Amino acid sequence: MTAVIYLNPKNLFVTQSKKAKITDFDKIAVLYRSVQARGLLNPLMVKETHNGYIIIDGVKRFLALRMLKKKGMLPRTLEKIPCVLSGDDVSTSASQPMLISDRHLALNIEEERTTGRTDEQISDRYACSLRVVEQVKSLTVLHPDINAAFRRGDLTLAQASAFTTLPDKPAQWALLLALGPFVCRDRIMAEISKGQTVVDLPDGDTLILPSQSKKTYSPCRTAA
Repeated sequence: MTAVIYLNPKNLFVTQSKKAKITDFDKIAVLYRSVQARGLLNPLMVKETHNGYIIIDGVKRFLALRMLKKKGMLPRTLEKIPCVLSGDDVSTSASQPMLISDRHLALNIEEERTTGRTDEQISDRYACSLRVVEQVKSLTVLHPDINAAFRRGDLTLAQASAFTTLPDKPAQWALLLALGPFVCRDRIMAEISKGQTVVDLPDGDTLILPSQSKKTYSPCRTAA
């Protein structure tokens, strides 16, 4: 799995050749509004050099972030920008077959549930734990925007299902904006399990989250 690293914007650079190719400023404006409303859903791809990191992919996202920074509207979660190093992707081989993605597994499980199969039968069919089946079932109470992010592949099943333990959907979305889309499941569960958790929102306001519902998952365990 590609590791996400968090870098100071001062250490990120755009080459002159890439700057010269930027002509679609309307696109940057769209990204500006998107990041302001939803946060950064995809990390930048960078290449490490002797004096910092060159942005390989995500220049327009970076410029949108810089605009937010200049206007004092950058969320605290993006004071350091999530990035992945170019070439970090681990390729699959014949001895290490590609596994079904979270979102495709979820779609398959949801389809299987309409056929009347039991959770145990579904678990056996897809070689997954009953816990995974339960996590997929929990997505029905997820905030629509978080559900959409999961369907796009921006969030893992473990992340998405963690937000469902918070009963209030607007609070789920506010917590995602506060923590960012690269936060691990354990951190999500830890924030929720604190009870009344105060989080800073991107617009400068704060929100007091309600305590965790009775339906909980142990943050010490992960899906098989």
